[in-house]
Amino acid sequence: MNLMDGRKHDPFITHLLQDREPSRRVRRTMVRLTVKPRVQKDKWSLYWKTSMMTKTEMLDEIVLEVADPSAMTGAQLKAAVRTSPS
Repeated sequence: MNLMDGRKHDPFITHLLQDREPSRRVRRTMVRLTVKPRVQKDKWSLYWKTSMMTKTEMLDEIVLEVADPSAMTGAQLKAAVRTSPS
C-alpha cells in the first residue's frame, strides 16, 4: 500500500496511521479535583481493649482547579486544600 509520499508500509501499520488524529497537540487544561474528606470516630472499650462501634462522618467537599496535575506535589496539594475557601 502506498502512502502520499510513495513509501510502502505494512497494511496494519497503515491502518494505525490512518486512525491516528491528524494533529497530536498537547493541550494544557485545568483538572477539577474533588476532595471528599471523612472523619472516622471509634467508641472504644477500655475493658475489651477494642473498638465497640465505628462512625464515619462526611465533611464538606473541597473542589480544586489544578493546572498541571503531573507537576503538583503532595505538599502543594495539602497547602491548596488548607487555603481553599470552604
